[in-house]
Amino acid sequence: MRKGLDATDKRILTFLQEDGRRRNTDLADALHITPAPCLRRVKALEECGVIRKYVALVEPELVGLTLTAIVEVKLVSQTRKQIESFETAVSKLANVQECYLVTGEWDFILKVVVSDLPAFQKFLLDRLTSLREVQSLKSNIVVKSTKCTTTLAI
Repeated sequence: MRKGLDATDKRILTFLQEDGRRRNTDLADALHITPAPCLRRVKALEECGVIRKYVALVEPELVGLTLTAIVEVKLVSQTRKQIESFETAVSKLANVQECYLVTGEWDFILKVVVSDLPAFQKFLLDRLTSLREVQSLKSNIVVKSTKCTTTLAI
């Protein structure tokens, strides 16, 4: 495990968050270091888990997923067993992009992406409300996304 991130590590992470396919030679040039130590640093960040994985970010609307909803979920009870059971069940639902255990009135907040309103209704009725851990739901349809990023401010 790495002790901490220095300024060069942080710059590497910033550049790779902007473009995960950036070639090592281009990254090294941007950092003003040679390619070999640059590659070693990237590999070290990968191996210690700071860089979890590389992905392609897909535009939902261009693949027919035009409806995003934020769903608040209240569980029947907040026991460890109920929470873990719900988390396991939700992790298997492909339309759930994000799932957060939260404090406050609701127990979980989910980000759900589907094709349209009928698909969302079907998802709620057939998938989410059928989970035995769920007591109640509150849904909010996203009208417009004004900010959506995967970039962390490092």
